[in-house]
Formats: sequence, C-alpha cells, structure tokens
Amino acid sequence: ERPAFGNLSGDPRHPGLRRSMAYWLRYYLVRHLGEWVLDVADVECPYRAARLVAIRGEENARTPLTPLLATADEDGTVFLMLVNGSWDRSVPASFRFENLRVRRAEAVLLSSSDRDAHPYPENKDEFVSALPVETDADGIRFALPPHAIVFVKVKPEPHP
Repeated sequence: ERPAFGNLSGDPRHPGLRRSMAYWLRYYLVRHLGEWVLDVADVECPYRAARLVAIRGEENARTPLTPLLATADEDGTVFLMLVNGSWDRSVPASFRFENLRVRRAEAVLLSSSDRDAHPYPENKDEFVSALPVETDADGIRFALPPHAIVFVKVKPEPHP
C-alpha cells in the first residue's frame, strides 16, 4: 500500500525523514514568486485539446500545454514558472526581455519520469535538479522537459 500524497514533511534535524514532492513544489514556488505579475506579450506555446464535461453536456476546449507565470521584484529580478503537461514531449522555451539586460539566469527543475513514483522521494535529487539555461544580453533559452515544472530566476545587469 502506498502512503497518501501529502504536503507534510519531516524535521530537517532528523535526516531519516523524507520531504514530499509537494513540499519541494511549495519550497521553490515561494522562492520564485516576485512582488508583481508581469504582462507577457507575444507568447506562443503548444496547446492540447481537452474535453470538458459541462452542465449542458460535453464541450471541447484547448488548453495550454505549457502554462507560464512571470513575476518580478523591485530589484529587477524576473521569475518564470513553467509547467509542461506532456509525459513525452520536450518543448523549447525562449524569452526576450524589454528594458532588461540579462546578467545571469538559473533554473530549477522538478520532475519524475516515473508515473508511479513515491510521493516522498528517498533523495531530493530524485525529484529536484538544476536545468541548464543559455543566456545572452536580451534573453534566455532552455528546453522544458516532459512532465516538469521549471522555476527560473533571471538577474538583471545593474543600471549604470
């Protein structure tokens, strides 16, 4: 019998206790959520067809395969959160920024390729890893792996 999926986790002072996948999701979510939500223009992303069951019957809908949330802090740091809802399709991601010169970018990937993975991984690196990000002065690029959540932090060049 598998334990129920929960958000509770062990005390870090007791190394034998495991952190849940939901714990790591919340951990990175609160560290990659800026003060302001950004308006994202000219977004292109893959969509998938979905069937919704409404009160009046079934309806077809198109939903984004890779939803995005972009936020920023007062110091100009931009945070991106992306989800890839596909189990088997990697999606290229690239972003250009107006009025921001990129100094550096780093990304954290949350993913498990095992559909039956235990919700409390033995080790953090079974679920959490770094994701390489290519940068230039105006933007960033990376591959959004299948069945993943990616948290990106973009640090700007200081103003002269």
